[in-house]
Amino acid sequence: MYIDTHCHLNFGAFTEDWKEVADHCVKAGVEKMIVVGADLETSAKAVEIAQKHPALFAGVGVHP
Repeated sequence: MYIDTHCHLNFGAFTEDWKEVADHCVKAGVEKMIVVGADLETSAKAVEIAQKHPALFAGVGVHP
């Protein structure tokens, strides 16, 4: 089992295609991914998209 412990599907570059990217990763053998937030906005987005995809989990926090 492969787990990506640090990805940023919640950042602007993936606004339009985060689900397709996550699906592609699952098809490639990455079964779980932790979407990491760096501030309040990206942490909230991590939670939002993790609730929409079974392979995604949110890691929330504020980077110094």
